Amino acid sequence: MLSQTHIHSFGSIEQLDEVTHSLGWQTEYRQLKPGAFSSTFTTLEGAQWFLMEEHTCPSVEVQAPAPAGMYALALIEGGTAVLNGQRVSPDHLFVLGPDSECRVTLPTGIMVSQMGIASEVFEDVHHSVAPELPISRLVASSIANTPGRLANLRETLRAALYTPAHHEYFREEAVTSILTSLITVAADHGKLPFGRSLHRAAARKVLERSREYIEARLNRKIRVDSMCRYAGTNLRSLQRTFAREMGMTPQQYVKSRRLNAVRQSLLQSDREEGLSVTIVAMNHGFVHLGRFAADYRRLFGESPRTTLQKR
Repeated sequence: MLSQTHIHSFGSIEQLDEVTHSLGWQTEYRQLKPGAFSSTFTTLEGAQWFLMEEHTCPSVEVQAPAPAGMYALALIEGGTAVLNGQRVSPDHLFVLGPDSECRVTLPTGIMVSQMGIASEVFEDVHHSVAPELPISRLVASSIANTPGRLANLRETLRAALYTPAHHEYFREEAVTSILTSLITVAADHGKLPFGRSLHRAAARKVLERSREYIEARLNRKIRVDSMCRYAGTNLRSLQRTFAREMGMTPQQYVKSRRLNAVRQSLLQSDREEGLSVTIVAMNHGFVHLGRFAADYRRLFGESPRTTLQKR
């Protein structure tokens, strides 16, 4: 049976507690500032892993055990949080061991991306990639790294989270890539990204440079030939790299990033700003608004106007 991505939205902390407890989550939330409350969870569960994005407003404190029999990693964006007494910024990732406790304070505007992975899978990949690195150095550690590499981790996780169910193979490959990259980041910042071959390392470098180019031009026209020059490759190699590493073409990835950027803008905008879906879409490079709305609904399961009303 194919895994489905689920989006949960909540208008009060009481509703959030009620639903998460009904799902079997042993998570406790405490709202730190008075005022209107909103929370959005996007979740996806595989046989031996789960992926989740969480955005809650206003500030909350969250206390929860790590999933039983799983390692969990967390990445944030949009500010700085405090996780088990350690300050965690977008330049850090945090790893929790099986059955450990997690207490995190999330200021307004923070997006949390999470992945849980079965212990046996985590330990097998660890042994394959970095057997010299004690697992104790990974667990309960805030691991600093370059923003670019952690941004790649976040984007790979997000791409897997929002990939349609019929692309199951790509999602499994993405989970493996996230885990392998995570362990490599912690093991040695100077090693090749996946420590396997120069060819694979070169492909990852092309992907990293391409993403840098795309992120800098999300609201402008993106020419694939210019992207190739920036990444130091040719069109055919670029297409092969995106197909192998991301399961999509460069053009599809650009559209996915723009759609995700629109969604984040719609979810995080202030009601008093008076933003419209049209303005946000055009600010992110969408010209054909009917096509944009159809692509948005296909990816997120709702219209952009519905997302805007969740604020």
